[in-house]
Amino acid sequence: MKLLSRFNINRIIIALVAATVLIYLLTYSETGVPPLFEQDSVQLNTHPDYFLVNSTSTQFTPRGAIDVVANSERLEHNPTDDSVNLSSPHIQLYKDGALAWNVNADYGVVSPQGDKVKLKQQVVIMSADAETSLKTPQLTMFPEKKRAQTDMAVTLNNNNGFTRAVGMK
Repeated sequence: MKLLSRFNINRIIIALVAATVLIYLLTYSETGVPPLFEQDSVQLNTHPDYFLVNSTSTQFTPRGAIDVVANSERLEHNPTDDSVNLSSPHIQLYKDGALAWNVNADYGVVSPQGDKVKLKQQVVIMSADAETSLKTPQLTMFPEKKRAQTDMAVTLNNNNGFTRAVGMK
């Protein structure tokens, strides 16, 4: 019996093709875009003037209802441009005092004015009832305006099915 018979060679080729496809699928997000490895979300060449571990920030409406709750494993203030870098941010958006959306990402950068949050790598937005989700590799949020946008690929899932697109507001 031949060790490398045609049958065994075909099995090896099929295994290599399957491994290649699996690596491709694991490397690329379900939106079809490779993960971002930009350095601006966590600036390695600057030192923060302060940092917080397991931080939580709560914002309220003028009437006193909860508006936004932002959690982060690590928050670092960048003194060179007054921005704030977030590690594993989790943002909860409320409407009329009730939780409406959960937003998660690997990294985030808050603008110096605090009016814009850039989320990067594995951004997932989930409705409070978990019936609707949106996934994209990068997203810019405007929390005060309750708006978000991206020029990247987006996958929207809900009870009616899913939609894939490039860009959204």
